[in-house]
Amino acid sequence: PLDVTIKQYYDKRSLRANRYAWLLSNQLASKMRTSNEEMHLGLLLRYGQTDIIELRKDIDPSRYFEYYILRSEGEQFNEYLVAVGSRHYNTSEMARFIDGIVSECKEQGIPTETPDEIARMVSLWQAQR
Repeated sequence: PLDVTIKQYYDKRSLRANRYAWLLSNQLASKMRTSNEEMHLGLLLRYGQTDIIELRKDIDPSRYFEYYILRSEGEQFNEYLVAVGSRHYNTSEMARFIDGIVSECKEQGIPTETPDEIARMVSLWQAQR
């Protein structure tokens, strides 16, 4: 017997692109005098794939989500902005994420790769795990 799943194929972001995103994120964190984790969360929330989720007040969001912030508290429910980790991004999502990070780096005077080199990095796909 077989258990077959059919789903749409998409290219995953390259490991080099992911390392580059983390490198720039860490440089921004240093320049802005914040932690690497706080900077990464902020970048994911600004440039990544996000959604707004409501959870009952008695549910701990960290049981279900790695990246989130509380948006508002209600009587019975809290509203969270939840971000998907970049390890789950496809190539176009990763390209948008890096474009946002590069934009912030340029505002802070942090040197970045050329647009051609960034496009090349993003296009080097990681083999399916």
